[in-house]
Amino acid sequence: MTKRTFFAFHMPDNFLDYYSRFVYPNICLKELKPVKPENCHITLKFLGETQTETVPEICRAVENTLKGERIFSIKLSEFGCFPCIKKAQVLWLSFTDTDNGLKRIAEKINCSLENFGYKKEKRPFRPHMTIARVRRNAGSRNFESIKNEFLKKMYNDYIKIDIITFFESILTPDGPVYKVLYKIPLG
Repeated sequence: MTKRTFFAFHMPDNFLDYYSRFVYPNICLKELKPVKPENCHITLKFLGETQTETVPEICRAVENTLKGERIFSIKLSEFGCFPCIKKAQVLWLSFTDTDNGLKRIAEKINCSLENFGYKKEKRPFRPHMTIARVRRNAGSRNFESIKNEFLKKMYNDYIKIDIITFFESILTPDGPVYKVLYKIPLG
């Protein structure tokens, strides 16, 4: 039996309050599939299909790899679209990681999972949070207005990174449901 899994930093309540009040209402458009506030996270490593019996061993390995990692903070930095704002497929928020803490943690997780047969990520790690996907048949649309609203009400507090979470992603017709399988405290 398998589970669809990933390691991530789940956004804290104070950020989720901001997201719920200022970001989410602006992305609830017919052209977009917004990320629900309770699903806001920064993915550190997507594993995909994972054998259920290996989950405890994977969690222990990653926890041992992250021993000694200290608590640190990141800051929201920008709104962006992939591949570009006029032909967007994905809308995201990025974060400034001045200590490269998230990058370091993502690299450590990558390395520890190689022993379980997961390939190391080749693309450079860039801390970001997907906020919406553009629906098929939405046509070309410029999301400049969403970006401008974001810039007017940008979240300026630091976001403390203190727990890394291992999630199961359960796909449903109403969107994914993320179930916490394990938490790894830092510090």
